[in-house]
Amino acid sequence: MAAAVEILLGMIAKVRARVALGADADPRRFVTDAVGPHPTAYANRNERLNIDFTVAKLGFPELQTMDPRIVRIAPGANNERHRHAHESIFVIVQGEGEVLVGETWQVVREGDVAFVPRWIFHQTRNTSDRHPLVLVAITDFGFTSAILGNYDKRTRLAAGGDDAEPHATLPAPLRATPRAQTPHPPSSRPSPAPSRPPVSRPPSRPPEASREPVSTPPEVATVTPLPQGTPRGSAPRVEAEYVATGRCLAPKGPAREASS
Repeated sequence: MAAAVEILLGMIAKVRARVALGADADPRRFVTDAVGPHPTAYANRNERLNIDFTVAKLGFPELQTMDPRIVRIAPGANNERHRHAHESIFVIVQGEGEVLVGETWQVVREGDVAFVPRWIFHQTRNTSDRHPLVLVAITDFGFTSAILGNYDKRTRLAAGGDDAEPHATLPAPLRATPRAQTPHPPSSRPSPAPSRPPVSRPPSRPPEASREPVSTPPEVATVTPLPQGTPRGSAPRVEAEYVATGRCLAPKGPAREASS
């Protein structure tokens, strides 16, 4: 713990000193080709688990907290399902594949950027059977290793790492929904439903004010009382005479409610 505190205090001191780092370094060392060859720092190949990838560290001068690496995954293969203390940003520079973060697979392709939080299980898979998947992994391993020591081997399956799961590599992961849906070919599209013939509707009735009065001779209608013993809740039984006025029935005389 004392060594970790000393390293962290050294980082803090450099930040507070406001002194430019790398001023005397070769300027050409600050730029590199992500796709070009780099010295391999770690590699693992396991045919049973479909693992085939390499990791190369980028030796930029005066790195403090960041630890950039180039990860190459062979066509149709994947790396280990593992986790670690450092957080990671993956920049896809070549190819296409899928990234597992926790329990969810996400489709990635050239130009995409993915983020992996600390201590969450993750894995990357190359979905192409012809081209390698190349990505730049930018982590804060310089910071976390100052606290925990060099724990790199504990996250690697080939080194017997505790934070790698040999049984968790999925041969056929659940694919995420692509961002852009491929349009169906014209031949596979369903035929449109036939259009319905126009419905002939009667002409609309004129407004109430413009209607001519209906001169219909009044007719008398008699409402027959309901029979005895009708259940309660039915319509009330009435005896009355009603006159048809053309639109409704108007009572001719006073109505009386029948006895229940």
